[in-house]
Amino acid sequence: MIVINLSMNKYTQLLVLFLLGILIYSNTIDNQFVFDDIPHIQNNSTLKDLSSLYGGARWFGMYTFKINYYFHELNVKGYHIINIIIHILNSFLVLWMINLVLKTQNKIKALDNSKSYFAFLVALFFIAHPIQTQAVTYIIQRLASLACMFYLLVLILYLKARETDNYSKYFYSVLLVPFLIAGIFTKETMYTIPLIIFITEIIFFQNVMNLKNTIVRYWSLVSVMLLILISSFVTFYNLEGIFSEKFSLKLGVMISQYEYLITQFQVIFLYLRLLVIPVNQMLDYIYPISYSIINWKSIVSLMGLVLIGYITKYFYKKGYKLEVFGILWFFITISIESSIIPLADIVFEHRLYLPSIGYCILLASLMNKIQNRYGNIFSAIVILIIITTYSIGSYNRNLSWDTAISIWTDNIIKSPSNPVPYWSRAKEYFKIGKYGKAIDDYTSAIDLNSNLVTIIGERGLAYEKQNMFNHAISDYSKMADLNKNDSGKWYRKIGVIHTRNGDYNKALVYWNKSIFSEPCYYKFYISRGITYQHLGNFKKALEDFKKAIFLNDDSKEEIFNYAGVKIAKNDLSLFYEELHFCKSN
Repeated sequence: MIVINLSMNKYTQLLVLFLLGILIYSNTIDNQFVFDDIPHIQNNSTLKDLSSLYGGARWFGMYTFKINYYFHELNVKGYHIINIIIHILNSFLVLWMINLVLKTQNKIKALDNSKSYFAFLVALFFIAHPIQTQAVTYIIQRLASLACMFYLLVLILYLKARETDNYSKYFYSVLLVPFLIAGIFTKETMYTIPLIIFITEIIFFQNVMNLKNTIVRYWSLVSVMLLILISSFVTFYNLEGIFSEKFSLKLGVMISQYEYLITQFQVIFLYLRLLVIPVNQMLDYIYPISYSIINWKSIVSLMGLVLIGYITKYFYKKGYKLEVFGILWFFITISIESSIIPLADIVFEHRLYLPSIGYCILLASLMNKIQNRYGNIFSAIVILIIITTYSIGSYNRNLSWDTAISIWTDNIIKSPSNPVPYWSRAKEYFKIGKYGKAIDDYTSAIDLNSNLVTIIGERGLAYEKQNMFNHAISDYSKMADLNKNDSGKWYRKIGVIHTRNGDYNKALVYWNKSIFSEPCYYKFYISRGITYQHLGNFKKALEDFKKAIFLNDDSKEEIFNYAGVKIAKNDLSLFYEELHFCKSN
């Protein structure tokens, strides 16, 4: 028996998991909203309406943020507490699930004397691993941890139904359905649950030849699960879009399904490295795309996957059931996001939250073998070192998530050639009025990727805030040249700068360009009219104000409210009344 009392009773095990989870994530409670938290939570006005569903394929998961908003509004503490609770509950469910697997009728090789603590080891590795921090500390990625919770509940209830011969099996079968539905509408990884159930049957209960009997026995449950999965997929996903020839990734990079797939062959090994050696974690990864299988990276990664396949087959023949289950769990649960369906980001750490359970099973199995070979004391020391290292790593990683600026600074240090962290940090600096630092980061992002044209306009605004008007005009002019269909917007910004500086003749040039670009936008006529007024050309100013009213009835009050617009209010009011009469008749 291991020196560390891993065979403690289940309540003590739950208490240890709870306290460890609280300790690791105690420094995240006040961490700010970052990145996708901002559009989906902080600036999402739909969260205020608890009576309506959020919409979209992930509506159930998103609805939990509405509940958060109802009780906490935008106080981050409430959101972080819920995320931590979900993570701790998931460690409980991992413990329960592994215990159920170990109770199956078939003998688990090399675990005869170690079952009492094996499940606890898996749960400990799961709750402490640093790779989980993105799914826990990054608030919006609750979707990953919440989907994992429903995933585990469905499998647990299936196993409970599977081990029962009386009417309880019907109770468990019915009970898992709402969790299945909730999981489907939280994250797409739920679509892999039938495969996990299938391999559970094959590995722990029977061989392929006897599987038919189980399907017949549980035909109603299997039918309901497949019906729910298929109908929800068809309803919420555009099949034509999924099988398009090309997809747009982040930063506008185009990629085919084939290119995404062979790139993911390599990404899989990055994920495995992050699980085995969780260092240099970052929010945003820049990863090279493979455009052909005929290059050494693609070939080596493909050979590596084939080797893993042969190892899995060898383990299965030798009766290493848990090892086979762990390997297949990882590859099945990662398959939705690392296969032929391109996602905007090539790599994201939170995608490992559910698959990491497979790795934790393999690691616990390795610890069991170390115990058998080297004895209790040595294995206890190794386990203590791993848990301590993981816990410290997770705690320290959470410090990087303190603010949006801190997480992007961490990303820049670890990946200085990635333009996205510079761009994102520039936006954060801009929000807090540090325009000089924002300009530096915008410039770094542009230097790294000249195709990021939208950054030029954002940098121009930062220049304007710094009263660096010539630089701002230069950036706005570039944006007008690069975006012909939207050039009026940028000409208007240049016109505003010249107006503020009292250079009305130059301002007039750019109001004319704006109107030429978008002749039906009423605000351009108001701006030009005010400029004509400053130049003393009241006749043309009145004509522009009338055009603005013609294009938008509501602009009359807007014109009257402008400071300095004193001319011919009676004429404009009469024009408005006549125009309104004509339009209404």
